[in-house]
Amino acid sequence: MEKTLKIKSGEIVLVDLNPVKGGEKGKTRPCLVLVGSGHPWAIVIVVPITELDGGFRPAKLFVPIPADDKTGLTKPSAIDCFQVRCLSERRVSSKLGVAPKDILEEARTRLAAVLNIGEEHIT
Repeated sequence: MEKTLKIKSGEIVLVDLNPVKGGEKGKTRPCLVLVGSGHPWAIVIVVPITELDGGFRPAKLFVPIPADDKTGLTKPSAIDCFQVRCLSERRVSSKLGVAPKDILEEARTRLAAVLNIGEEHIT
């Protein structure tokens, strides 16, 4: 029987994003969990974390996140809010850390802008 992790919103986890097609982010990389486990579908919703690329990432799509003991990241990075993914919990191999609450909220705000949704769409 395969061991599953209890995955919570706001956690930073290591995820196998392969296979990919086109411009999708791939390989095993850190991701920010937007919606965690605990529902019958065994699916999590994540956004990948990538390197800062010399400090240039469009502010509308990327949220900077520090490398420190809390996040578990080893270098300053950015959350890519344009690459939201729904994945099986089985793609998550381990937990790295937790994002600060203000960074999680900023990622959610930018994702809402990317999806062109707001509070008026929430029932």
